[in-house]
Amino acid sequence: MAEPSRISNRQKFGYGTGHVLNDLCASMWFTYLLIYFHDVQKFSQVTAGYILLTGQIADGLSTTFVGYESDRYNCFCRYSKRKSWHLLGTICVIASFPLIFVDCIGCTANSSELSMFVYYAPLVVIFQFGWASTQISHLSLIPDLSCRDDDQVFLNSLRYGMTVASNILVYLLAWMYLNTQSSESAHISPADAPAFRNLVVTAVGIGSLFSLVFHLVLKESPPDVLDVQVHSTEKNDDDGGGCSAPPIHSTGMCPRSQMVWNEWFKNPLFYLNGLTYMSTRLVVNISQVYLPLYLQYTLNLDRTFIAIIPLIAFLGGLVGAVGVRVLSKWIRQEAFYVIGCALVIGACIWAKLLDGENSQFYGMAVLLGMGSSVLSISALSMTSKLIGDNKATTAFVYGVMSLSDKLSNGIGVMIIQKLNPCACECPLCGIFYQNIMSYVICGMAIVGLASVLFTVLVQRGIRGRRAGYEAIE
Repeated sequence: MAEPSRISNRQKFGYGTGHVLNDLCASMWFTYLLIYFHDVQKFSQVTAGYILLTGQIADGLSTTFVGYESDRYNCFCRYSKRKSWHLLGTICVIASFPLIFVDCIGCTANSSELSMFVYYAPLVVIFQFGWASTQISHLSLIPDLSCRDDDQVFLNSLRYGMTVASNILVYLLAWMYLNTQSSESAHISPADAPAFRNLVVTAVGIGSLFSLVFHLVLKESPPDVLDVQVHSTEKNDDDGGGCSAPPIHSTGMCPRSQMVWNEWFKNPLFYLNGLTYMSTRLVVNISQVYLPLYLQYTLNLDRTFIAIIPLIAFLGGLVGAVGVRVLSKWIRQEAFYVIGCALVIGACIWAKLLDGENSQFYGMAVLLGMGSSVLSISALSMTSKLIGDNKATTAFVYGVMSLSDKLSNGIGVMIIQKLNPCACECPLCGIFYQNIMSYVICGMAIVGLASVLFTVLVQRGIRGRRAGYEAIE
């Protein structure tokens, strides 16, 4: 069989633009949601946590649904399968996300917290469904576009590089808007509501332009024989329900196996990879959520630092993404993951020792950003490697991984919010957020490290048994 061809630069460019809108929105969601609802909208700690938990549950359920359905059907007739779900998600995100970071329409100063929660919750659900549709379809394109390991690593690195760049843009915009917004308080307050409104409108506008470029530039490969078989089966089961693609012969780009979705649950590597991915996302998201609160309540820094320090962290992440790309030909992804864990653990120890009286928090942010970047790229690359040639179940695998990610993050944040020792700005809050940035994040990194080490052991055992079977034959 001939070696699969390399992916074109046009395809690489088009793919890189496809997740920018999601990245911009996710940056605001994880970094500023809690501080916005608690300090600007004056929600209680628990209710602000419920807002985030609602979104994570909706996202988790949506990823499973989208992951299963997008492997079978086009979302829009006469449009390619992955890109049709991407388009649906983009529309939902544009329609809902800007309304989350603006004042409740129709609410007054006397409106109860419960009524405002009822207003925001449906918007959060719509946004998370759209976000999940875009995320799963974009991830599922990686094995569809190329089955070469180096191409897949490049696409994962490019995807994470654009994520870092999007976060950097959000933090630059946040710094600009917060710096120009007049306020009597050194911390975030209701007076900063216009800054968040301008930030979300700008971010969604820029992301929409990148999504347009994605749909114009990237060409999705036609479905192969296995996809046609799936569509044919579904059409026989459901008389014409849905718009499936026409039969097209296999392109021969990648060798195929006949693995179906329920067979993944018999594979121990599937569970280990899921634990690795979940732990990675907990490290990245929990640190992103609580870093602004750590800066404001533990280190007692000015409100503009909630934009500056995350920006420094993601600049460090960009360095990590470039390093993974350059060294990926010589270092395995499992080794990269170990390096990322070491960087994150070092940052957690540093965060525990900081007191805000010097500028060492810049170094902590760089270390945390680099470690998070390396962990994310390694986890995604290991997932792509796990999927291999089973492209018919790509979206399902990513959907299950994302389900564990979203539910664990939502539940984790909710538990943290419940354990918050006070509802005011007091020394206990500072100690609490310092422990989150040190003990909790460090613990998740150790769990991820353990799962990767077990994965290596299981892989060696599988290869040993396979070699034994071949010797007997």
